[in-house]
Amino acid sequence: MTAGVRSTSGEVSVADDARRGLAKLLGERVRGDVRFDDLSRTLYSTDASIYEIVPVGVVVPHDVSDVVAVVDICRDAGVSIVARGGGTGLAGGAVGFGVQLDLSRYMNGIGELDVEAQTVVVAPGVVLDDLNRFLLPHGLKFAPDVATSSRATIGGMIANNSCGAHSVLHGRTVDHVESLSVVLSTGDVVRFNRTGELDGRGREICDGLGAIRDEHSDEIRARFPKVMRSNGGYGLDRLGEVGTPVDATRILCGSEGTLGVVVGATLGLVSVPAVTGIVVLHYGSMLSALAATPAILKHEPAAIELVDRLIVDAGRSNKVLSEKCGFLSGDPASILIVEFYGNTPAEISGQVDGLLGDGEACGSAYACSVVSDLIEQENVWKLRTGGLGLLMSKPGDAQPYSFIEDTAVDPGRLHDYIERLSGILDREDIHAGYYAHASVGCIHVKPVLSLKSADGADQMRRVAEAVCELAIEFGGTMTGEHGDGIVRSGFLERMYGAKIVAAFGAVKKLFDPLSVMNPGKIVSPLSMTEHLRYGGSYDSKPLKTYFDFSAHGGIGGLAEMCSGVGQCRQRVTATMCPSFMATRNEKDSTRGRANALRAALSNKGVISGIDDPSLASAMDLCISCKACKTECPTGVDMARMKSEYLARRILTQGATARARWISNLPGRLEKASR
Repeated sequence: MTAGVRSTSGEVSVADDARRGLAKLLGERVRGDVRFDDLSRTLYSTDASIYEIVPVGVVVPHDVSDVVAVVDICRDAGVSIVARGGGTGLAGGAVGFGVQLDLSRYMNGIGELDVEAQTVVVAPGVVLDDLNRFLLPHGLKFAPDVATSSRATIGGMIANNSCGAHSVLHGRTVDHVESLSVVLSTGDVVRFNRTGELDGRGREICDGLGAIRDEHSDEIRARFPKVMRSNGGYGLDRLGEVGTPVDATRILCGSEGTLGVVVGATLGLVSVPAVTGIVVLHYGSMLSALAATPAILKHEPAAIELVDRLIVDAGRSNKVLSEKCGFLSGDPASILIVEFYGNTPAEISGQVDGLLGDGEACGSAYACSVVSDLIEQENVWKLRTGGLGLLMSKPGDAQPYSFIEDTAVDPGRLHDYIERLSGILDREDIHAGYYAHASVGCIHVKPVLSLKSADGADQMRRVAEAVCELAIEFGGTMTGEHGDGIVRSGFLERMYGAKIVAAFGAVKKLFDPLSVMNPGKIVSPLSMTEHLRYGGSYDSKPLKTYFDFSAHGGIGGLAEMCSGVGQCRQRVTATMCPSFMATRNEKDSTRGRANALRAALSNKGVISGIDDPSLASAMDLCISCKACKTECPTGVDMARMKSEYLARRILTQGATARARWISNLPGRLEKASR
């Protein structure tokens, strides 16, 4: 069967009858969910990035055999595969043509834990917070701690080689992976491990990687950035010295699902710190904070996180966070959150006193808060981890977008680098939010602009090109932890040169000769200004409403406030979103409903208008609890939008039999009680 024609970038042309045939084949072979309906295709067309690509269909595999079946069927049909976990990626790595493979709903088991060896076996859909909650009674944790820990999956963290706030102490995901079980495009399931004891296809791949490394060893030494957060392209610089055995897990981490589908992992664990202490340093300017960072690093903290005024002000005005900001003093332009790990309170006190007594480290701070209470420490981290959502909480077409947010340089050069980067933005008359990992020179910079115009997209490209040249000049990288995806893959040749890019192509061909796995990322990249969620041709249909949505430019504007960060997909730490907690279905999350409504009101996608029957399924299980109104960092009020949707539906189609039965329940109960 031929379902589609796939280009090297993954674009698939599939006729409706071929799509139905592909869905039928998958349905016969797969125990999990096969969803080729318009609603599912819409929900999986976006992640937390600026991109939107409607897939051929969606499969939610139940187990490894399902994944193998999907790979075999799609490969033979000429259709590509894009694997995703929580869909919280910022680079567009989890959107694409072909079949979306959602590993988060069923493949989320935690296997054998070896407390003595400090290792655990997990499936790819395990959420980081769930894993660490399981490990906590044993005094262990998985060290990389991304801000989206309440919904980010281990498979996604492996795909991006995620790091988090404490990477200055613990390094990256790749530093904590013992083995990976991977489904290759051939349908083979190979367990790659650090020992290199492999045979068959796994041995061929490791030998091939060794040959690629050895052939390009001089270029690798010359072109790869010498910073810890170097995560662009494939990690050839992590494969060891010439002639040594190759550990393929070192290159699979950070490969963004372009080499195979990770279906299992053995992870190394670290001990939970016995005691923690936080110092919040307040500065009158962001550059003063960055200038102090190298001196603070001499005190060996576990983390140094920057938070700028935009996030501080947004946190203070947020309904949930405003009561948790008592550690803030005055009106800081920036704060540095400095955390220490220790074995005793006395050890922490000594570290804190040493920092505060260092004039070079703290002299430029106008205030400091020492936070030792655990609840207060949680409040500090809630402000920091809410950074992206808080930045995007202001209505309007101009939003802080992710496209230069992942650059990394040596921390000793961070002040000068950010000063120069700010100059680039100033020349474009763009302001930005700044936050995150000062300790490792990776500041997430979010320029505020509108992508609803061709001029905005052109401006984005100009800024990205200038920042790429600046990162190269400073010996840094464009990709520190969020992946290349669509947004940065096009800059890899400028960053690494033609020879290394050719080596990336050889790696891709070695693992995936038919380019089945997540094409268009890293190798043969899509353009950063194409396939935008908005773009110059975007239009949202005006809708006459009962509620007043004017603050957001209409109901469509409120739906567009969903940034995709997926906080509504958490299942333990808050109320939002109850229906997702029960079903683990994307359509039953606040994000899913907002995306469906946005697509229905726009001139893009496959859902047509607010009266499209697909919307009924998305809205059905929303219980209008209003938790999203306060817990969603961008304030997506789904209860209000659902009420508007139901009012229109009843007006145009009449009330459903179920709604009429429930509305008459008091009368029915009265009769029944006689």
